[in-house]
Amino acid sequence: MIFLLGLLKFLIIVLANIAVGYVLYKGVLLYFFCEEQRYFLGYKIPLTPGLLHRKKKWVINKLSDLLAQYLEYANNDRDRDNYLSRFEDKLFDTFHTAIQQFFEEKTLPSFIKATLAKWSEKMAVSLVKKISRSFIPYLIFSLKIQEGIDSLDEKIDIKIIKEYYNENINELVLYFIYVISGLTGIYNAIIFLLLTLF
Repeated sequence: MIFLLGLLKFLIIVLANIAVGYVLYKGVLLYFFCEEQRYFLGYKIPLTPGLLHRKKKWVINKLSDLLAQYLEYANNDRDRDNYLSRFEDKLFDTFHTAIQQFFEEKTLPSFIKATLAKWSEKMAVSLVKKISRSFIPYLIFSLKIQEGIDSLDEKIDIKIIKEYYNENINELVLYFIYVISGLTGIYNAIIFLLLTLF
């Protein structure tokens, strides 16, 4: 009788650990894939809608903001305190150093070296500015990138990710949860039984 009672306690502890593992697993799924705000007894369940649904809108808005900011910086050549101007300045410094080193090694009269170096720098600066402030904005408008970003909300469907997860990954994760929870349950049951015996 004592053996059966001990075995029953052992099974209850193992099953309770597996149940806790399963509830945690369901919570993680809810955290990632829940589509809308959920309520329990009239209170909002935290972290719903799921992370993927919340961050999808955030990423799309961030891309849209970055694109608008880039176009604004590209149109304002006088503002030297933005990321586009700082990037251009770093590029110009790199060009300046590379061109100076290139012409130092050449056996030409110094006035020709200086003239060629200045001309090369001006060409490099002009080319970078044309690309960053004219060509890229032209591509953005021609390829209608802003409209493409706006339509991402409809094109990126979290259901596709969820279906893939359910078909290919879910079963492996469940087995992993059951094994880890079961082993934890066995460990807890053994500790509990040892503590009750002594």
